[in-house]
Order: sequence, then C-alpha cells, then structure tokens
Amino acid sequence: MNRRCRALFLNHTAMPGGGEIALVRLLKAVDRNALDPVVVLASDGPLLHSLQQARVETHIIPLNKDIVHFSKNRLISQAIMHPLAPVQLLAYANSISSFSRSHNISLLYANSLKSDIISGLVAMRSHIPLIWHVRDRIETDYLPATTVMLFRKLARHMPDSIIANSTATLRSLHLDPLSSSPSSHVIYDGIPGANLCNAPRAEHPPLVGIIGRITPWKGQHIFLRACAEIHKNRPDVRFVIVGSPLFGEFDYLKKLEELVNELGLNAFVCFTGFQEDIQPILANLSIFVHASIIPEPFGQVIVEAMAAGVPVVATGGGGVDEVVEDGYTGALVRPGDHHTLALKVKWLLDHPHHAELMARAALKSVNERYRIDLTARKVEAVCETLLHSKMQTGA
Repeated sequence: MNRRCRALFLNHTAMPGGGEIALVRLLKAVDRNALDPVVVLASDGPLLHSLQQARVETHIIPLNKDIVHFSKNRLISQAIMHPLAPVQLLAYANSISSFSRSHNISLLYANSLKSDIISGLVAMRSHIPLIWHVRDRIETDYLPATTVMLFRKLARHMPDSIIANSTATLRSLHLDPLSSSPSSHVIYDGIPGANLCNAPRAEHPPLVGIIGRITPWKGQHIFLRACAEIHKNRPDVRFVIVGSPLFGEFDYLKKLEELVNELGLNAFVCFTGFQEDIQPILANLSIFVHASIIPEPFGQVIVEAMAAGVPVVATGGGGVDEVVEDGYTGALVRPGDHHTLALKVKWLLDHPHHAELMARAALKSVNERYRIDLTARKVEAVCETLLHSKMQTGA
C-alpha cells in the first residue's frame, strides 16, 4: 500500500468460533506497515484476550446481550420478537460511527453476519468504504429462507467489496454477474506456518477423531454410528470427540452421550469438551473425520488436520470440495452416509502406507494454498484496491 490503512474490524461476538480464529490469525499476519487493524467487539470474551496477545488494538463497545446472542439460524424471527432491536442496532451503529471518526478509521471490515448489518449502517452514515468477509454459505440448507433473502439483497447494496472464504460461499450470495459492485474475491483462510508440520502419527492404539462445535449439523451422531461399524472389525481403535455445544445445544450433547451408551462404545469414545489448542490432539490422531450433514462454507479444521499431517475423511459439498481432492489429499463421502464413512476410515487404518501418501499430498496442498501469509497478502491487496478506487472516484 502507498499509505497505511487504519481499518476497523467488526465482530459481534468475543466467543471463539471458526470466523474468530481466522480473524486472529489474519491480524497476526498482516503487514502493520500497510494495514493498521483496530478491532471492535460487541461483548467481552476469550477473543479479546487472543487479540490482545496478538498486540491488536481492541475495544469493546457493548451491544444488547439479547441481540449479541441471536442465533443466525433464527436471526430474523428473534429480531421480530425483540421490538427494540432495530432502535438498538441504529444506536449501536451511531456509536461505531462516532468511534470511527475519533479514531481516524479509513476502512470498515465486517467479520460476521451480524456485523455485516451493523457495518452497513455505519458505512451509510459515515461514508467509509466497507468490506464484508462472508464466512457462511447463504443457502436455505444453512440459514432460514428469510435470512437468505435478506442477506442476498443487502450483499448487492451495502458492501463495496466482498471477500468469501470459498467459491461455494461466494456463489451462495447470488450476486449480479453483470454488476461491478460490489467487487468480489475468494480468499481461503490461512494456517500459521508453525502448524505446517508432518509429525509422526501415534500408532498404538489408533485414534480417530472429530473436532468442532457440538451441534447436529456437524454430524457427531453420524461419526458415532461410523465408530460402531469400525469397532466391529477394529476393536483396537479408540475415538475422540473434541468440542462443546453453544447456543443452547446441550440437549444434543446429552443425546450423543446416550448414543455412545446405546452403541456399547463407552470404553472406546472420549469427549474432551472445548480445546483452545487442538494441535496436541491432532498430533495423536491416526485419522481425522469431518461429518457435517450439510455443506460447509469452507472447512478450516480440515485444513488444520491436513497441515498437521493427519489423513482426512470428510463429507463433501460446499467449500470442502475445494479443499479435499478425493483419493489424493483426502477421502470424500456423501453427507449422512455413516456406512461409507466407516469403510473409508477402516481402509486407511488397514493401509497405513496409502494413508501416509495421502497425508503428504495434503500437507503439500496446504503449503501451496492455505498459508496465512498468502491470505494476509490477498486481504491487504483487496483493501488497497478498494481505498484507491474510492480516492479515484472521490467517494
């Protein structure tokens, strides 16, 4: 960049999720001589500590907790049930606008669906160029139809530029192919170089694991049914489920625990709960499983497993098809197909040489496509192009 860009990154939550982990990694990697990041969070939480550790200037401007905790799966209905939500969102946008003026912000960067709406209101009031980093597939199998319709319409008018975490995510926005506004870019989430390590896998006993938020669409129940089939032929294998429920999904965790008992796997399945650092777990996995029953926007944890040298068996669709080349950098199965999932895991366990070749190919792919420095340079370029364009047009 010809001059340093002071960019305000907005994120509605301070709880650690995929988008939040990606944001911290990005801001650690950006060139501070080109991009000066300032983060505003709508609530306190672990993300604040992570950003402070990364030496990123971070502020909390509180938003009503009810709005912060609106589930994206019921965003519109919850907003309707909360009659003061529009007024509070406008007041919050005014607070962000005032903050932007007092902190010499030249670019807005929204990192979540709720912050997309807030940042759009801020941009209209403050006339600051706006980037949406879209990390969710805007499809009716992932979000309610009313939310999908709203976000597709807003995406055509609110942001000046859109960054999507996969081609699948970008396509789901249904942008006008004949319009140059907003500009659109696919930039994959990156992995820090320190995580790119082909460490030796633990062999005794074999350990097969799934990592992610405990929620029905992530398919931990599919994983457990596959575990039961694997156990019939490979009683030496152990299984681990890493993650915790959010947004009132503790009933699903209880159902998973009941399913473990029903399948007779109590002595073979371990629930670890949320783990801030998953690298020690990845270092001990023989096979990583991804079992989402609807297509993922990207699949960041899949890339982390590939980067750690762990063979991957994943359900295809969405961004996963862009990450995993079936039979070469990993194995793909249809969503919900626990039988084929079990067969492919067993085959890799029984053919360790092939599993090792697959893991090496996956690691090579990560080094070539998913390094965080590549992500950061591409994001910096989008910011620079947008600012230059706005200066040229005098907007």
